[in-house]
Amino acid sequence: EKRFLWHLKLIFPQSNTEFSKRSVSDDQSLIQILTAYIHPTESDPVTRQKLKMYVNYPFNHLKVFLKAEGRKANSVRYHELDLEKSLRGNLSGKTLIEYPVLH
Repeated sequence: EKRFLWHLKLIFPQSNTEFSKRSVSDDQSLIQILTAYIHPTESDPVTRQKLKMYVNYPFNHLKVFLKAEGRKANSVRYHELDLEKSLRGNLSGKTLIEYPVLH
């Protein structure tokens, strides 16, 4: 099976923090991707400290969004993504410009 490697931008608005991650396989789930940032024990300690608001929040209550492209500036909308699904499954059928920016 062919895989696509993405460059992702991850925005954590409650912590006013952004990360870029290259070569993210499209078969990874969003939970797998986020684990490196906000898992209580498996994430990098420095990153975990910056994102402690997210680390202390249960994974099953987190929401991840992708901005809907092709809309007027005064009509911004977001797609809610499924943490259990792969990146491929979440991006399927959605318009992307440049690379995915997850909020």
